[in-house]
Amino acid sequence: MPNRTQTGVTAPPSSGELERVAPAEAGQPSEQPQPTPAPAAEDKRPALDLIPGMRAGWYYRPTDRAILHSAFNGAPLTVIGFVPPVSGLVTNRSEDGKHNTVRYRLETVEGPRLVTEDELDTGAWAGKIGMPKPSGKDATQAFATLVRRHALDAPEAPSQVFRADDGSLVMPDSTAQEIGYRVTAGTEENAWETWPLIGYYAQRHGPTALVLGAAFAAPLTEYLTLPCHIQNLCGDGQCGKTTTQVVQACLYGSVKGDAQQLFRAWNTSPQGLPQILRAARFLPLFREEFSTLGMALRPAETLLSQIVGGADRAMGGKSGDALPGRGRFHSMLGSSSNRSLRRNGQTEDLASRLYEVRGPFWPNIFVDDSGAEIHDPETQQDGLHLSKWLKRAASDAAGWPLEWAIRRDFFELENLRKWAGMHGRLCQKYGTRKGGLAGTISEVHMLWVVGAYMLGEILDEVEIGKAAEKAAAALLADATVSAIAAHVPAGQMLWDALDAARVSPTDFPSIEHVPAILTDSRFPILGFTKGGELWVIPSRLDEICKRAEIENISAAIDDLKSRGILIPGDGRNDRRIIPRTLREHTDRIPRRMYSFSVTAAEDQFSPEGDQDQAPPAPAEVPDGELLGPGLVEQMELPDQPEEQPAPQPSKEESKEGSKPVSLLPRQEAPQAAQRAPKGRGREVGAEMLYRAVEEVLEAKGGDVEAATAALVKRSIPDGMALLKATRIAGRYEYTAYPAAPEILQKTTKGGADQIWEARPKWVNKSLDAEERQLPIQALDANGAYLSSLKTHLPIGKLQHGTGNQHDPRRSGVYEITPPEWDHPHLPNPLGNREVGGKLWIADPTLRLLLRLSKAKGNRPAMCEAPVIHQSWTSGSSENLLEDFRCVLRDAREKAIAEEDSVLLEYVKAMYSKVVSTMGESNANHEIRRPDWMHIIRAQAFANLWGKALKAHEGGLIVVKATGTDELHVIGDWRSVFTEGRGVSDMKAKGETYTLGGGK
Repeated sequence: MPNRTQTGVTAPPSSGELERVAPAEAGQPSEQPQPTPAPAAEDKRPALDLIPGMRAGWYYRPTDRAILHSAFNGAPLTVIGFVPPVSGLVTNRSEDGKHNTVRYRLETVEGPRLVTEDELDTGAWAGKIGMPKPSGKDATQAFATLVRRHALDAPEAPSQVFRADDGSLVMPDSTAQEIGYRVTAGTEENAWETWPLIGYYAQRHGPTALVLGAAFAAPLTEYLTLPCHIQNLCGDGQCGKTTTQVVQACLYGSVKGDAQQLFRAWNTSPQGLPQILRAARFLPLFREEFSTLGMALRPAETLLSQIVGGADRAMGGKSGDALPGRGRFHSMLGSSSNRSLRRNGQTEDLASRLYEVRGPFWPNIFVDDSGAEIHDPETQQDGLHLSKWLKRAASDAAGWPLEWAIRRDFFELENLRKWAGMHGRLCQKYGTRKGGLAGTISEVHMLWVVGAYMLGEILDEVEIGKAAEKAAAALLADATVSAIAAHVPAGQMLWDALDAARVSPTDFPSIEHVPAILTDSRFPILGFTKGGELWVIPSRLDEICKRAEIENISAAIDDLKSRGILIPGDGRNDRRIIPRTLREHTDRIPRRMYSFSVTAAEDQFSPEGDQDQAPPAPAEVPDGELLGPGLVEQMELPDQPEEQPAPQPSKEESKEGSKPVSLLPRQEAPQAAQRAPKGRGREVGAEMLYRAVEEVLEAKGGDVEAATAALVKRSIPDGMALLKATRIAGRYEYTAYPAAPEILQKTTKGGADQIWEARPKWVNKSLDAEERQLPIQALDANGAYLSSLKTHLPIGKLQHGTGNQHDPRRSGVYEITPPEWDHPHLPNPLGNREVGGKLWIADPTLRLLLRLSKAKGNRPAMCEAPVIHQSWTSGSSENLLEDFRCVLRDAREKAIAEEDSVLLEYVKAMYSKVVSTMGESNANHEIRRPDWMHIIRAQAFANLWGKALKAHEGGLIVVKATGTDELHVIGDWRSVFTEGRGVSDMKAKGETYTLGGGK
């Protein structure tokens, strides 16, 4: 046990732990031991006080704060212990300033410690200050009584922010709470050297300035009647997320030590974090690495919803009455994660109160020990990366920005009105006029901008606010799109699943075909169509909802019923009796089925239905129009931007982008940004891709060759996982294993099916002697298969069709009689085919021939249209693999820019092997779409043919076209093509040659 002389209280007399007082004289009656009388001038013994409310024999000696006890009449007094000094009565007030509970601040050599009423009554307080627990009820009561009496003379110290009578915010005392607010580190002089430099680096990177502003404006959230919210910093590892959170937290107090709760990991119980948030009330908290929570996103959303709902919790007492609560959380919770916390189908509370800002954060520079930037590359190795300096410097100067704000009355009513005025003007400048979800998102972003201007005023760095305002204007549109698309009502999720399922006429045939289909057990149906109605078998609806991950089917059905989309049956029955023509088949289908109005669904879920939530366009913000704290009162309201009509697709776009013909009228698909978070699938896919490379490199100890080999080996399953991840926001659920028609089936093992892919293997035989002596340059098209993923792919099972008609809304394979080709200076679009007559081709080849059969500009038609005899097609989409393609394209560009050979080879293997194995391959069991494989390959060949035509029309002589990516030309090819390594560029392949040079 520590020496009691080191507890911060007056030491007992040197005579020892026991003090003896002379007993009463013998024979003198006495009912109780008498206290020592007040000493005369010559009496040196200290005075004793009876402890109020205690039984006889308990005394308090003020001179050394000792508690003494006499066991019986005439017994000597024994020192029980020493009462620690009470330096404050810590009060917990409601949000409007009314008292709820109190605690006591006890002083020790380790600093002040807080004890509760229950800890006083049980004696548990002693362990918190390093003293033995009082023995017995009387001793415990004696200490508790004296602590409480001494607290009456101590100053009040608020433990939570509350509103004063005039509306100002009263901040908690640094020693009245243990979260860490207002606990300063280092000297104020050092802080004045550190924080302006941190602000300078923040204003050099707009998003960083914005998130610091978000933290500093958090106490204003409730005053401006904005919802509490979560700001999640997300992005790849080492992009500055943790550094930024440390700086955010250090604006408010110290993040050192295990006791503080200001900045911790997400690792918490579902009850623990909300309790801390209620204690924080108007002030922010910060939690890093969402993955440490140990929960998947979907189950964790219950906790996130509780947080953005204010972490409110009502509790009852033993009497059955409600106990006084600690209030609600009215501020911002800062979070960080590698993966996005957004997903399609989130509830509206998270859609409007969960915001994400993607890294990287802070400038990527090196500094010396004082924080000065090192510009000389040769001396950078002797310095620190800015992120390391920031974490150290902010921690060593923690808490001072909040102190400076309090000293300058930033939270007094007059200044609160000033910040509210600035916020209102910013909202009018950048917000929407229709309110709703978009309006809330705009208001929260403008709150962050106000915080940046506040911080800039404190640090005398006004550029912080300007940088944050520009960043907010640039991020606002994407934030709004992300929130709107993430919140898909339960009914819309169900209809989207039904809408995707009804693509195939075999799953939802027209009612007149149902009796015949029901007689054949090989073709189970999901339902049928009748006029403008979609009828669904209840058990099949459950299967559709399970595939679409719709958890609450009843809520989805109720939602569609309230919208007038579900057509209910008689009475309270949600299911209708099937039409009379089918009632004799109730042995095969149920008597009652769900019935949905397609017309009502299209009216409800069309793109126009979301216009009231349309996001504002990113604003251009000239420096002269930025707000500043000194301009709030005198500035005029800026003009609001004109509302722009929603962009309408061109006729050509409408034609190409319309949906497949089915037995029911279909609506145009809403724009991707209105259906799901913009780039949501791409974000998830990119995170998977980069994380895989990082993990394998780490597992291989940084061995590049070993990591590359391991990644290439797993590129097929990884590629399919990436494809699924990028389809999370897709409108359609494609069929992975449809039954293939005979023409797509291989006749022998290792043989081929009947589809001609039009692979070119062509040499220009019309060159004259002079042209044959000119230098020829072989060119290589970059990422040919990658670019060919942008093609019209059939969604469902292929259906047989006849007739000489091509429906651009469908895709598949076609039997044609090809046209004659009479252009010896260009390759035949059908490739190197020597056999004439009918043949089966894929959709890209047919589209190419159809385009060439029509005049375009000054170019006349180059051939007749092919004759279509029959086809196997399905409704199609050109964007089925678009996010998959874009993720791989961006990763390829990143790998080239950073000379990352591991990532580059991984990406190449992924798209090439996925395409080559999606037909019939034992290496890929995730999909069996030989039609897709042929179509993608044919698209690559058609793309190469298009480059040959471009070269010819650009004045080059096309000498050779072969494979998917090789083109040989004569002439200044750089005047026609862009040279580079991008997927739209061409690059030279070897040296030039002549036909007489032996190549």
